[in-house]
Amino acid sequence: MRSYAFFEFLSPAVIVALGFVATSSGSLFHLPPLATLGFTTWLFGFLVILCRSIFKRVPQRDLRIFLAGITIFSSLTFATLSTYFTIGVTTHSTLLLLLVMTMALVLLGKNTKPFSVPTLSFHNLLALSGNERLVLAGTIFSQATVLLLLILSRYDGALITPWMIFPPTNFAFFFIGTAGVLALQRQTNTAWIWPACSQTFLAVALSCFVYGVGFGFDPFIHRAAETALINDGFIYPQRFLYSGQYALIGSLHFLARLPINLIDIWILPLLASIFLPWSAYLGLRDGWKLPEPAARFGWALALFIPFMLFTFTVPFTFTYVIYAGALFLAPLTHTRSAGLVMLLLASVSCLFHPLLGARPLFYWPLATYI
Repeated sequence: MRSYAFFEFLSPAVIVALGFVATSSGSLFHLPPLATLGFTTWLFGFLVILCRSIFKRVPQRDLRIFLAGITIFSSLTFATLSTYFTIGVTTHSTLLLLLVMTMALVLLGKNTKPFSVPTLSFHNLLALSGNERLVLAGTIFSQATVLLLLILSRYDGALITPWMIFPPTNFAFFFIGTAGVLALQRQTNTAWIWPACSQTFLAVALSCFVYGVGFGFDPFIHRAAETALINDGFIYPQRFLYSGQYALIGSLHFLARLPINLIDIWILPLLASIFLPWSAYLGLRDGWKLPEPAARFGWALALFIPFMLFTFTVPFTFTYVIYAGALFLAPLTHTRSAGLVMLLLASVSCLFHPLLGARPLFYWPLATYI
């Protein structure tokens, strides 16, 4: 931790304030690198404040940070809806919303301890033994090779399936990467989880890499609606159906100054590749009370869920990812803090698509009394 001694004078509230200044400057002056860096900093400060205030009594460090991450996603979605249904989603309304949230976070985090990094197992990657480092290096090499082959396979023509131009060697490297993650999870405490997330990403992001012009039909319709939203500030008629995706992606465009297409294509695979492995592991360990070695296989079980709907962004696939995680997380509702966070997430999923989103809203409270 001494490598971060330079930052120890910073409090989480200062981190959030600096993130807001950088985000607003980059957004107003159309500087995507500055806006993206600033918003990432703001999110990090938000995470630290939640971990040290609302969730400070949660004993497990990884569960504490996971619950804080869900709270950030849910609260940001609800907050963006306040502008979506009132003054419209524009640069100034989004920054005004961010300012209000920043002021609230500064008040919440003013009494927190000086800044330190919530490692979420990153430092454990540096504390591996010699054999474990070899396994980690082989896993990273295999994943990097798969990523390169996916990029080289990008095709702008019509494809029935991406497997048509998928090189057979990619299957071999993907198998090696999966075997490497399984070997890591048997040898280490928690360092395996991030290679597991990246392996999941390679599985669910296949279509995003291969299809040069996009995948499916519905994503183009929703992307057109999001484009109209950032151009006009409103979408008529206004309704709750799909509002979660439109408000969130439209606001992220103004906060990070990234193209709508880029955000729309990648947000769902990134969400699935992080949310599902962590939901499976923590849900099985702390919810279903499985032994640690068994809980670690949860990320691999998630790959057996039909994951075609994890590969492209539409409102229903947002709720599908949340619903898939809900299968693992249901028993966590027995604890008060986790139960409230799960209900918040279930409520948010209804704003993306109520058909599937309403189900966790029903059976998560029911699981509390079983």
